[in-house]
Amino acid sequence: NRKEDHLEVAGVTDIAPSHNGRGLTLIQYDRTIVLTDSARRYYVSEAELVSLLRSKGLYPVGQTMCSIDLDSIERTITSHPMIRHAECYKQSCPVVMLRASQRIPQLRVINETETYFIDSDRKRMPARPSVDARVMCIVGHVSERAARNELFDLVQWIMHDSYWRKHISRIEVNNPKDIR
Repeated sequence: NRKEDHLEVAGVTDIAPSHNGRGLTLIQYDRTIVLTDSARRYYVSEAELVSLLRSKGLYPVGQTMCSIDLDSIERTITSHPMIRHAECYKQSCPVVMLRASQRIPQLRVINETETYFIDSDRKRMPARPSVDARVMCIVGHVSERAARNELFDLVQWIMHDSYWRKHISRIEVNNPKDIR
């Protein structure tokens, strides 16, 4: 049972006929992006996603419905390092929906040269100021392979045990055979 954080782009409140006669033009969103996660984890902001879409010329506000490239919007949103999956579709005209799930950090790695997270899919996530995840920290001589495999399994086991979860907040790795 994986917890997922969902972002939604909701429908348009006002529409106007396009000046070129090819359909309706989106001119105003009722809600742009809403995070529906009950835990209120915000790893990506509405402003970041809007900026990303604008930088690629894909922001749908002001576009005709027939000119909106849903596949490109999905690919662009999915390319964001904090997004796990995105789905964009047109509902009843003129509503464009975007559903995206955030990546969920499971552990933080701090080694000699860098800091990063490993997410619930065992994939590397960048450490960012916007990610204030309260997750197990692994420090020391940690390879990404070990963090994604053996150490990930160890952290999951610790987090699912009520006793150890209360008593262990950090794991120190001096070498592959010396873990404290």
